[in-house]
Amino acid sequence: MAKLIKDSKDAFQVLELIFKDQDKDGLWEYINDNFGIAIPRKAICEDHNAPFDFVADVFFQKVQNAIALANRTGGKTTDFAILDVLNSYYWPECETATAGAIEEQAKKCYGYFQNWINNIPIFNERVLDLLMRETKFTNGSMVQILTGTMSGVNSPHPQKAFLDEIELMMWNIIQEAFSMPQSKGEILGQLILTSTRKFAFGPMERLLDEAEERGFDVYRWCVMETIEKHDPEICRKSVFAEDCQGRCLECNGYLKLEDVIAAKMRLDKDTWDSQWMCKRPSQKALVYPQFNEAFHVKKTKVDTGAELILAEDFGFAEGHADVVGFFQVKPSGRVSMVDEIWIEGKTDSDIITLVEDKIIELGFIPDRYKDKKRTDADLRRLLNLAVNIWYCPIEEPSKIELRRRAGFNVTAMADADARKVINGLPLVRKALQDRIITFDPKCKKTVKEIKIYANKVRADGTILDEPAKKNDNGPDMVRYFFINHFPAKQAGHFQETKSDEVKPITSGIADVTF
Repeated sequence: MAKLIKDSKDAFQVLELIFKDQDKDGLWEYINDNFGIAIPRKAICEDHNAPFDFVADVFFQKVQNAIALANRTGGKTTDFAILDVLNSYYWPECETATAGAIEEQAKKCYGYFQNWINNIPIFNERVLDLLMRETKFTNGSMVQILTGTMSGVNSPHPQKAFLDEIELMMWNIIQEAFSMPQSKGEILGQLILTSTRKFAFGPMERLLDEAEERGFDVYRWCVMETIEKHDPEICRKSVFAEDCQGRCLECNGYLKLEDVIAAKMRLDKDTWDSQWMCKRPSQKALVYPQFNEAFHVKKTKVDTGAELILAEDFGFAEGHADVVGFFQVKPSGRVSMVDEIWIEGKTDSDIITLVEDKIIELGFIPDRYKDKKRTDADLRRLLNLAVNIWYCPIEEPSKIELRRRAGFNVTAMADADARKVINGLPLVRKALQDRIITFDPKCKKTVKEIKIYANKVRADGTILDEPAKKNDNGPDMVRYFFINHFPAKQAGHFQETKSDEVKPITSGIADVTF
């Protein structure tokens, strides 16, 4: 391709043809010839993408919203800087804003960007003003490279909004940035996110879980897509062999084998798996690392002849929902959470009505009563009888009283020590560890929070044995259920059956280290 480009006019016309034909091969060569970068273009792992697939799809506007999960040193910032240059060069009056999670990340992106537009003639001749905050081009395009702060993402409304290392951004800042991109003419407004995934409770894991419902396409690549083709014999004798699995000669990246081996030897397994192999997020700071979706999420048939037990975490405001869980317990002590209600901005009367609707929906009320008014004495009696007990936090007695006035048997743990969060956690951990609690797939919001419920982490990385006050609505509700129904001070209060081989939930707690 270099032979085709004799001057800047040729360079632009070639890029026009590449874009018009959506020519991936041509784009790869164009980037390689002009930037001197051979972006890896081969996916090695199953269900992964080549890094170049991501760059090409973004430049060709095949995606409007995209998330790229990639390994450390996986080329994410370089890719953004290349796209900053190409979009500004190709599109007239195209505004691009690239936000790095921290100042150093933003400076790194600007360093790449500045180097290319200063030293590559076809790009340099179009530069009017070159500043990190705002670089202007002769075609009216503009690039802003920002730090991912609330003020940084609040004012621009570019066509291209790129957020780099979102795992290190606050959720409210990410949300603010989601309003940034705006289409203009043929220029598609795009929101593109990249990051390494560090924790199971971080923004990256949350967005990956919610990608489909939020309309994001997901791209994934790991060290296998970014390591160079390497010597099989050296690899076979190294710690990297179990990851490479003999695919040494398939690789076509840029990372040196010796650097990858050294990195793996320095890191613990959790960090290596999550940040380099992009397998699973680190479990380090999770409150409930014992939770395993494969074991704990299971379709459950509601037994309408058995007791129905409710647990509730009071809430109202946005971001702090009122959560009601519907539980059934077998004589052996096996617990099933069969359904849930999550609601914001509703009164207690509304919540009670929703609970009654759910009782009917679950099949606890005979069909002949379903269409009767809630004031009907027989229907009210059946609704109240369907719920054996309703556990609530003791801190809001007025809410408890309203539920009692509706005829329900409501109670709350009075023991101040038992109510302490730190004292309730072992009960839930033990149930998860022994796999005697399951959640029906309908309980998706509770499951989601149980998965990412995390301890506080200091700025220096120290993990405290104290849950952070976020993603805790569902976990608090589950904890209320356990401290009330299986209080630690009354261990062994229900019978064990040999067929289920389940020990009482509080059995052995003193002997278990969490």
